[in-house]
Amino acid sequence: MKIGYVVGHFPSISETFILREMIALRKLGFNITVFSIEHRRAGIHHPDANQFAASTCYLRPEPADWWHALRSKAPGRFRIRATAIRLARELKRREINHIHAHFAYTPAELANAVSRLSTCSYSVSAHAWDIFTRSPASLARCLEPARFVSVCSRAGFDRIAGLFPAWQPGKLVYVPHGVFTADLQPADQPGNVVLAVGRLVKKKGFVHLVQACHELKQQGCPVECVIAGDGPEWNSLNADIKRLNLQDTVHMAGALIQPDIIALYRRAAVLVAPSVVTASGDMDGIPNVVLEAMAMRVPVIGSNVGGIVEAVRDGWNGLLVPAGNANALAASIRKLLNDRAECCRLSSNGRADVESRFDADRNVMPLARLLEAAIRR
Repeated sequence: MKIGYVVGHFPSISETFILREMIALRKLGFNITVFSIEHRRAGIHHPDANQFAASTCYLRPEPADWWHALRSKAPGRFRIRATAIRLARELKRREINHIHAHFAYTPAELANAVSRLSTCSYSVSAHAWDIFTRSPASLARCLEPARFVSVCSRAGFDRIAGLFPAWQPGKLVYVPHGVFTADLQPADQPGNVVLAVGRLVKKKGFVHLVQACHELKQQGCPVECVIAGDGPEWNSLNADIKRLNLQDTVHMAGALIQPDIIALYRRAAVLVAPSVVTASGDMDGIPNVVLEAMAMRVPVIGSNVGGIVEAVRDGWNGLLVPAGNANALAASIRKLLNDRAECCRLSSNGRADVESRFDADRNVMPLARLLEAAIRR
């Protein structure tokens, strides 16, 4: 079963959920060609992405494509039109009749443009910022013509369902991401690191973790905190760390590949996901790192926003704190660092929950059935 996956750029160090989804679909017999709008970026990437490298097509429009786009009266951005002409040609050559776009933004806009140039149909997976920050009109343009739309969090599902109540039943589907638990085996002994992993953007709320570490230090409870990731908040976070004299407490590890992230989980006493809702309305779905940490039997402290509340059940498999509340975050960190028995209980329940609710091979099945139906139409 041939299918095209349209993404912004591939490989992406911060989008392991797409990579895991493709791996799970490949196990089911899907022949996936990745179409990347942006050219391959220099830097690190997850080793598992290598299995798709040979079949990845980077969509740089050729001169004739720009010319045809200039002459076209079709709506949409000029670059999207030119890229769609290139993609339509590639799909015809590879005999692909359905494409699946990740994110209800440029990839979905491109898929929509291609569907108007060819007989190829498309579907979309929407995630977080693309759902919560885009206008209803923008979402309608790229989602309403799709055969179906999958959403990975209940918060995202409810947002789209509220915007488009007239959609036929079954067009909008909830498909939570998952992890391969066999690849995430817990450490023999818990570590002592307070760990946070994610892109350094405002919605991740890492500034509140830095403030919580300062409060803990002031209370005579020093911690070793590691923040792994890269992004636009790097300089601001480093400035806060220096201003609060936390250079010996909070360490910025930069972007890391999956094996290095797993090594950090083995050193962790707790994983903190201090996410917030930004002024634009952006918020997290279900962060992959939360599921990974739970699978590794690392207790999780998360904010009570977005999709985090779907994975972390307060007092059962982790702790939830009010978003943006550094005092509550510090208190929860201190509680878990001082109560190994509670950590063991939470982490055991967390591993069991991931196995039952967030297994990647199991969770991909509804998406696989929809994609197969679209391909065989």
